[in-house]
Amino acid sequence: RAMRDLSRAHGPLMLLRLGAVPTLVFSSAEAAREVMKTHDAAFASRHLSATLDIISCGGKGILFSHYNDRWRELRRICVHELFSQRRVLSFRPVREDEVARLLRAVSDGCRGGRAVNLSEKMCRMTTDSVVRAAIGERCDHRDEFLHELDEAVRLTGGVNLADLYPSSRLVRRLS
Repeated sequence: RAMRDLSRAHGPLMLLRLGAVPTLVFSSAEAAREVMKTHDAAFASRHLSATLDIISCGGKGILFSHYNDRWRELRRICVHELFSQRRVLSFRPVREDEVARLLRAVSDGCRGGRAVNLSEKMCRMTTDSVVRAAIGERCDHRDEFLHELDEAVRLTGGVNLADLYPSSRLVRRLS
């Protein structure tokens, strides 16, 4: 509601400072489209907050890497090696098996009259599918991995002082 009120007062494009971090806010699709059409390269990279910098090892992977030659090379490898039609089709039996396991688990839970946590089941199915496609079998540490993934999402989803004031002496001392 506060953002809506600010947008009504100042227009569809605003520059806010969240702590020391400048944040561009679009409140209409037209404003976003116009800026992204002319300044797409400037917005292609994700901001690497202090928290994301630690979790992503300095943005070395494809997810948090800056838009540059290295990112384009990582993307090219993914498209050609992981997402080619031949490769995707080769993993079809794994996906079908994991979906069947998901359906059985949901069916068994419903049959017993218990509530079924579908989000949890979907996370497990997705993780098992990816791990089986990558290494050929399920991971014994799946639940530990999912717990740590939930923790990483919790840490990166919130706001902390290191993200708001990255130049603070206190933040530099802790890192």
